[in-house]
Amino acid sequence: MTEVNELVDLLEEAFAKERQVVTLQTGAVYHISRPIVISRDVHIVACDGGKEPPLIYGDCHSLLVVGNHAKLRVTGLALVHTQQAPAKKDLGAVFLARARGRVELENCQLTSFNAYGVWAIQQSNVFVSNCLIFETGRSSFVCFGKASLHVDSSVITHSAVHAVCARGTCNIRISNCTITHSQTRAIFTYATSKLHLSNSTITQTMSADHVAIEIGAKCQQNIQNCQITQNAGCGIKLLCSAQDLGQSTEAKQSFLLANNTFFENNGLDVVVVETQTSDCETIDFESESGKALWQFDADQKGWLPYEPWLCEIIEHAYKNDRQTKLALPKPFDHYIVDFMRREQTNKYSQVPRMIRRLVISDSK
Repeated sequence: MTEVNELVDLLEEAFAKERQVVTLQTGAVYHISRPIVISRDVHIVACDGGKEPPLIYGDCHSLLVVGNHAKLRVTGLALVHTQQAPAKKDLGAVFLARARGRVELENCQLTSFNAYGVWAIQQSNVFVSNCLIFETGRSSFVCFGKASLHVDSSVITHSAVHAVCARGTCNIRISNCTITHSQTRAIFTYATSKLHLSNSTITQTMSADHVAIEIGAKCQQNIQNCQITQNAGCGIKLLCSAQDLGQSTEAKQSFLLANNTFFENNGLDVVVVETQTSDCETIDFESESGKALWQFDADQKGWLPYEPWLCEIIEHAYKNDRQTKLALPKPFDHYIVDFMRREQTNKYSQVPRMIRRLVISDSK
């Protein structure tokens, strides 16, 4: 077994000699006890001719972390992330791409027992081709912020939550893939993410309470030439605002979808749902009337309110101090609220969440 130091030494030697290629011997096993941070361009590749791919495994937060404009290319490796059942806020991944980092995976196999396969945040870019992503303990691909994900000619199977989950203004492109046996959804996009899905098979999602593909109300999507089959729930769910539903459901469906095949799904092939407004009216941040309620986007739980005392602090900072950013007090001091971007960001994970200000009319 090769320890993490030797793998780090190989990378440092390559950088010192201005080499951008590190070759790992087939059948070699590398154990990682702490994340390896990639800060320069490098290509880690398996030596030709062997039957067993090199294996990198470990139980640290993430195996390989890429950022600061660095590019990591990985070819022909097997990667196993064994992080032990962390709390959700501590979840890691096989690959964590952040800042403007770039990850390229080719002919790889990867899994994470209890966390994510690939986690892309901020303005990072991930490109995946001819890979097998299997049996992840959470979602296989998670994209936040302005991350970009391109997956081609790959298989994503047995994801414990979603195969692909995108939030923020992410750009997701999936082509020529098979996504199968996702526990909750195959694909889930919300906030203002973009999805382009083509020539792929989405099959055998396992939750009858969820659709195979769910598209948020402000997301853009293009789904063409796909087979959506044998899923435990409905095929596709489109959340649309009343303004978006100005045309008929049939026209809306034909505009969003083209040349897809549906069969043996346990429910409707396509469901179009108009999003409903709550008892509170969403007001522009400049509104002064009524009592303000601050909320954050809590993924599948929807919009959740901050605690009343915290709402008062946020509202005071926004309305009276006119701050652009606010560091929340304990026990929420790991969050920064950005009023200009309308986001709450975790200082440690750098994961952003959308926030909104609702105003309850005084007349109600």
